[in-house]
Amino acid sequence: MNDFIPLIVVIIFIALFYNIFRASYKGGLRNNLLNYFLITTFIIYLIITPIVYFYTNQFMAFQMNVKDYFGIGFLQILLHLFFYNFGYFCLLRSSKNSGKFTDIKKRIAFGNQIEFKILMIFLIIFSSVFINTLSVGINLIDVVLGKFGDPTLGLKGGSYYIQNLADSLIGILIIAYYFKIKPKYFYFMLLLSLPLFLVLGFRYRLILTFFGIVLVYIFDNKLGFKSLIKYLMILGISFYCLILLTQNRTAIYMQKYENITFNISEFDYEIIFSQSRGSMIDFAVYQHFGNGKANIDFGETMFGYIFIKMLPASFFKSGVKPYPPPSFYVIDDAINGTRDNGEAVTSLGGTFIAFYYPGIYFFAFILGCAIAKLQNRIEKTYFSFLGGVLTVLAIFQWVTRGYFPQFIDHLAYILFPLILLNMFSRKEIAKSVIK
Repeated sequence: MNDFIPLIVVIIFIALFYNIFRASYKGGLRNNLLNYFLITTFIIYLIITPIVYFYTNQFMAFQMNVKDYFGIGFLQILLHLFFYNFGYFCLLRSSKNSGKFTDIKKRIAFGNQIEFKILMIFLIIFSSVFINTLSVGINLIDVVLGKFGDPTLGLKGGSYYIQNLADSLIGILIIAYYFKIKPKYFYFMLLLSLPLFLVLGFRYRLILTFFGIVLVYIFDNKLGFKSLIKYLMILGISFYCLILLTQNRTAIYMQKYENITFNISEFDYEIIFSQSRGSMIDFAVYQHFGNGKANIDFGETMFGYIFIKMLPASFFKSGVKPYPPPSFYVIDDAINGTRDNGEAVTSLGGTFIAFYYPGIYFFAFILGCAIAKLQNRIEKTYFSFLGGVLTVLAIFQWVTRGYFPQFIDHLAYILFPLILLNMFSRKEIAKSVIK
């Protein structure tokens, strides 16, 4: 199968170009932005890394050699892309963006009416996380100032459910940027949120906030030479920030700020691929199943653990939830590692463990359909485009980490402020529609 890899890679890029160019004829950048974001995610996390690893003869997925399964792995990537494209273009409408609800001037006018509510929702969410952390004797101000000293990675606070409202800050920051609230309020929100994201240790909150703001920025600016230069600058800045955060992650959550390095010559750039090698873990899982060492779990991890995550521990015997889920054992066995290694599959690996190879194709098709539906709805209300952006950010987590229950968790929290704002802004929405 490996003999066909060059041909499969060529066909993968043909499928990518087909998506990009066909979408450009069905509404262009602004009317396919969510799709383009996911295609970019596919390229970086599903395609580029395994190509680099294959052509540099790096065949190890942690401690397991998966050389013999590169061909099968690339074929799954191709089929995943094919079924995604099929689902997307089956449902995508080619109508142009009318600007009825997404025009910047209209958004600013509407944003002025709901600005106070946006700020209040932010303060309530931020205060909840702050107080929840304080309830276990940890003052976030001391953490930011480096006076706490202990690791803060994954800090749970008094309630896991309240602490996860930190994800909701991603949503409210993007909402604030989208409606162009007064800069002093927006920067105030950033000033409080970014240090919180840093000390909690998980980079994804910073990354998703940045991605969301960039998506709104691209949506608001036409694609031309000047804007292309800006996009390249944004890409360069985002690349630097990502490497900076990755390189200094431990120093930040350990509050050893003196150890933070900003010198790009001192960065370990190989970490780019080591942090996006989920496809390699997928290959190891395919190999593990191919050797008859594992069986599918028929969606127990994908769907059953959604409810296990939602329910309090008191619902379970001895007050302990049944962790880790079945798929995690499969992943650890497939790479000859342990849970401490923290390796994860992509969405392909997650759906494969649930329903074998047909699972990859079915859920790729459903994903394409879902993105098309979100894209078709961007002019339905003032909040529709935001709903699409926030949803696709949560999907980014699923594609790159492959754990569906975590995606549902992220989606619920990241959409929470948008749902609240929609509930509390019905009068303003009615008035704007009448006008």
